[in-house]
Amino acid sequence: MLPIIMYIDAAVTGQYDHLPIEALKFTLGIFNARTRDKDYAWRSLGYVTKFLTEETKAKTILVNSGGVDGTDYLSDDSSDAEYTAVNVHESVLNSDNSEDECELLDNADDENLEPVKKVPSCSAQDLHSMLDALLSSYREVEKDGFMWNLRYRCKHYLVKFVPFILFVKGDTQEHNKHCGKYTSHGKKIQNLGRYCCVPNDDMDDPKASNFARKSPRMVQELLNEGDLEGLKAISQQYFTNCWYKVRFGQHNDYGIHGACPLEVLHWLQIGKYGYVCNMFFDQLGQPSALAEEFNAIVRALGKLFKRQSDRDLPRLNFTKGIHRGKLMAHKMSGMMVVLVACLRCTKGRRLLLNESPGKSKTFFGK
Repeated sequence: MLPIIMYIDAAVTGQYDHLPIEALKFTLGIFNARTRDKDYAWRSLGYVTKFLTEETKAKTILVNSGGVDGTDYLSDDSSDAEYTAVNVHESVLNSDNSEDECELLDNADDENLEPVKKVPSCSAQDLHSMLDALLSSYREVEKDGFMWNLRYRCKHYLVKFVPFILFVKGDTQEHNKHCGKYTSHGKKIQNLGRYCCVPNDDMDDPKASNFARKSPRMVQELLNEGDLEGLKAISQQYFTNCWYKVRFGQHNDYGIHGACPLEVLHWLQIGKYGYVCNMFFDQLGQPSALAEEFNAIVRALGKLFKRQSDRDLPRLNFTKGIHRGKLMAHKMSGMMVVLVACLRCTKGRRLLLNESPGKSKTFFGK
C-alpha cells in the first residue's frame, strides 16, 4: 500500500494583487517526517485559479459592445480558449448567487435539445472542476497500481504499489471547500462541522454523539435525489465533488470528510490558545484593575525570559503584555508559556487568591 499525502493552499502574489496562486502538491507516505519537510519530497500536480465575476462581466460587456477595440483587447492578452471558458461559465452563472447557495439550470425548455443533467453554478464547482482535471492522471495510476524497483537499506525489491490518499493537508477554509461544506460560519448556518451532522445549536455539547458522520455516500444520495433541503440541513453545497472519484483509506467510508485533519494554525494557536487567553481575562474582568495588574506581571516575566539562552523556546517577551493588542499565531505558544508561569509565580497566585474582588473571587478565591 502506498499512502499519498495531498496538500493545497492559496497564496497571493502581492498585497494589492487580485491574482491568487493555489498549488496542488503531493508526497509519499512512505517517506519519514524529516524527508517530508524537504522541498524535493513534494511534487506539484498543477495550479488552480479563481474566476472573478467582475472580470467575467467586463469581458461580456466588451464583446456585446461590438467595438473593434474590445475585440482587439480580448484577442491580444487573453486567449480565445480562456475567454470561451469564461463566457460559457458566465452563461450559466447567476451573479446574485452566494458562494453557499447554488442555483440549477438546464435546457429542458428547448424542444430541439435533449434534456441534460442539471449543472450547478457556483464557485465551488469551478474549484472542483479544475481539481478534477489535475487529479485525472493520478486516477489512472490509482486504478491498477504500478510496479516499482524499490531501493530500501541498500537492497532492491520489486514491489507493486497500490496508491491511496491518506489525507489532504490545508487550512480550515480549504478543507471546507474540499468537503463541499458552506464556507460561511454565521448564525443562520444549520451545520458548522465538516465531519458530522451535529446541528449548530448542539455544537457546544461534548456528549452530542447521536448524529451521523458525513460520508460521500450520504451526500451523493442527496445529490442524486436533488434534495436541496436535505443538503441545506447539513450545510452541503450542490455540486460534483472531485474527491469522491479517488480512493481513500478503506478502514471507513468517510472519504474526504474523514481525511481533512485539524491544523495547528487555526485550531490550536489561533483557536484553542486564543480562547484560553480570552476566557481567562473574561474571568478577571475586562477592563479591570485586576486584569491590568496581571498583565503587568506578564510583562515583567517577559523581560526576564528575554535573557534566555535556550533558543528552542518560543517568543516570551511581549511589549504590551498578552491582554492588549492582537497576537499573531506564531506568538500564541509563547503566550501560553508566560501565562502558566504567571499562574505559578508567588505574585500571580497571591493576586488571584487574595486580591480578586467581587465576581472574580468566585473563580479564583478558592
